Amino acid sequence: MKGEHIRRAIEIEIGTSRGTLAKWEQEYREELTNLKAIERDAMREKYLLTNQAQLELLGTQFTRLKEELEKRDLSDIPTPKLLELVLKYSTRLTADFPAQTIDTEEELVEHKADREAMHETMHGLKAPMPIRSWQ
Repeated sequence: MKGEHIRRAIEIEIGTSRGTLAKWEQEYREELTNLKAIERDAMREKYLLTNQAQLELLGTQFTRLKEELEKRDLSDIPTPKLLELVLKYSTRLTADFPAQTIDTEEELVEHKADREAMHETMHGLKAPMPIRSWQ
């Protein structure tokens, strides 16, 4: 029902028939889906839902906590709580953002060749090598 209401509002707003709107929706389905994905991605970024944004936020807070802990006298009562927070942030950072493998130039070339060969095989751009029997 809500979708119908939105379609009717669009129809009135741009002065176009439902049939034309349906045709446009069908014709531009991929573009519309892509635009919706772009909009959702922007919202995720805005609300810090991306891995990069979370990593930056956690990293900043972790650094601030460590700096504050370094200033503290370990006999101070709040120190255990601060230490607990540092440990929680450290655990979260290492669990959520494990170290990434960095490939050498040779490995990158090899991975690219493998990906291109798989693409060619999957999309029929290159015929697969024939299997020869040993006679």
